[in-house]
Amino acid sequence: MRTHQGLFRIGKSDVGNGNKTWFIVGRPNGKRQRAWFNTKEQAQAEAEERNYKIKQFGESVVSVDPALLSEATEVQTLLKPYGKTIRDAGAFYLAYLKRVSASCTVTELVDRVLAEYARRLAAGEISQHRSNQPIPEAGA
Repeated sequence: MRTHQGLFRIGKSDVGNGNKTWFIVGRPNGKRQRAWFNTKEQAQAEAEERNYKIKQFGESVVSVDPALLSEATEVQTLLKPYGKTIRDAGAFYLAYLKRVSASCTVTELVDRVLAEYARRLAAGEISQHRSNQPIPEAGA
């Protein structure tokens, strides 16, 4: 009887990986994954855990980084008292990053404004200021 392609099975290698001779192997998402263990019991437990996750949540969950899951759980706990989700936090932070990346210093803004005034004056779109003072060059 053939098992599901993505499920993990255990095996023992004569060569081993260092001092670890027991391994699990499976192909969630079609890509082979293998992990090594000291004992058959450790390998069996990990294979059962991964197979359970595959059956419960689909093959993609096995390849999710455990550190990412841990961080997501921590952030979810921190946001819960405020009635917010990780998606809310992500949307807020992305909007913040867009605002910050679009900002400039006062010096940059002044240079842009002066350059635009000079362009408009040269194009005849505006006239020289009434005080007859020349418009300073951008960056000056």
